[in-house]
Parts: sequence; C-alpha cells; structure tokens
Amino acid sequence: TVRGSIGCDSRVVYMGGRAHPLAELRPSPSSTPEELVKKLKALLRRARRKVTDPGLEWRAGCMPVPGYPVGGHVHFGGIRPSGRLLRALDTYVGLMLMLLENPIAGSRRRIKYGHLGDYRHQPHGFEYRTPGSWLISPRIAKAALSLAWVVARNFRSLDRDAFFEPEAIRHFYVGSKTSFLQIAVQLWDDLEALPDFQNYANDIWILKELILAKKRWKEKIDIKKTWIIGGQAGN
Repeated sequence: TVRGSIGCDSRVVYMGGRAHPLAELRPSPSSTPEELVKKLKALLRRARRKVTDPGLEWRAGCMPVPGYPVGGHVHFGGIRPSGRLLRALDTYVGLMLMLLENPIAGSRRRIKYGHLGDYRHQPHGFEYRTPGSWLISPRIAKAALSLAWVVARNFRSLDRDAFFEPEAIRHFYVGSKTSFLQIAVQLWDDLEALPDFQNYANDIWILKELILAKKRWKEKIDIKKTWIIGGQAGN
C-alpha cells in the first residue's frame, strides 16, 4: 500500500523484470525518542509478518541498491523551520550522520537527495530530510533521533556553522570526511555543554564513539537481524 503506517514511496527499482518499491515506515507522533524507536520496532515487526520472503534483505543507509537512494527523515511538531534551526540541524545532525556513511553511497545519494538544509513543510511542523536512513540498528536509530531531539530543543544555543566556507560544503557533498574530524570534536563539546544533553548522553554516545574511531555504520547488513525481527542480533 502507498499510504498507511507501513507503506511505500512512489519510486521503484526494476530487478529481474519486476518492480520493487521503496518501503517507508510512518510511525505516529511520539513525545520522546525512546517512544518513537519502540513504535518503529513495532512497525518493522508488522512488516515482517506481511513480507515473508526469507531471501529478501532489508537494507538502510544511503543507497542499498545502486541508483536507489534512501533517507532517514525526521519529523518535528510544534516548531517552524528557520535558517538558524536548519543550520544547527545540518551542523550537529546532518554532518554527524554523514561521518558514519559509506562515503561513495552518500555522495551518490546527494546528487538528488539529502541536500544541506533539505526540509519540507508539514501540517504538524516540518520534516528534516538531509540524513540517510539511520534504521541500521535500534541503537543507531535511537542515537540519531535523540541527537535530533536535543539539537531542535537547543538550537538557539548552538551557534557553530560547519558549512560557513564553500569548501566545507563541497566536502560534504562528495563525502570527504577527513576535513570534518577536527570540527567534530568541537561539535561534541558544544553538545555536551547543553543541560539537555546529559539526559540523552547514554543513547547518543555510540555516534561519538563510532565517529572518533573513524568507523562506519553497517549499510550492507540485513536490518531484520539488528532489530531482531527475524534473524540473529548484530550491531
């Protein structure tokens, strides 16, 4: 179905003479990141009951199939997008998640999707569309959502702009991570100085750990395993 809490995008990819749509999860609004992750897992379990093909892998990330980009859109309610808010989201969320991507897949995705400041107005507020799909695992999903939550609640206290220089923008679009590693340390210092951050530090910590260790999230893993909805657990 196109609509509904478990639906599909209008785009399809053709493989073996058959059309395969891009699946979408559309959980109902939540008041905390933890609650939202629980709803996402419930939807994944429902989808698993509907899609029973054992040979079908479920992928997240940036571009699980060549030419088929995916995203991890974050919806915000009760707040309107502004230049300052979007700049904070790009610097403290979009950049952080870019540092976990497969750089080739990420740069190919950004040819059409995931631009800096990419958002869409919604009746409830707006959706931020820059990141790739963070449904890699429950830990990554909870960390990404918690980070976005903290940044949106505290954007007026986050003044750093990682993309002030045109060269930094170019590095983001081509997935060049090296130039951002130094500023990433400064960004974490900014975040950790926020009173709100300490309430979510344990959930967000995995992002800092992976970024500073120059590791990537696992885009080729079948997320049925990481979410434990049909297979064994993974990271």
